[in-house]
Amino acid sequence: MTIRSLSPEILDALEGAVGRNGLTAEPVGMAKYLGDWAGDYRGGALAVLRPGSVADVQALMRLCCELRLSVIPQGGNTGLVSGAIDTDAPVWSSSASNG
Repeated sequence: MTIRSLSPEILDALEGAVGRNGLTAEPVGMAKYLGDWAGDYRGGALAVLRPGSVADVQALMRLCCELRLSVIPQGGNTGLVSGAIDTDAPVWSSSASNG
């Protein structure tokens, strides 16, 4: 199934899982998460999710499972395997996680 955007209800639910500062769905805010550091790969995610704690990650994964929504995990965003950039799913960035 191809998804081109997330409904306002799903965005609200995702924000409920990761908090107001943990969700970015605007192109300007997502830009730095949609390319590798070398500039070789670019993508376009449906949203960028930045859970700040283990509890936030757990809530996010539970919600995405319930919604049957794929999530692309992103660590260092090096692009060495070009697997962390997608156009049909939200990106889960670990950059805000504090353990």
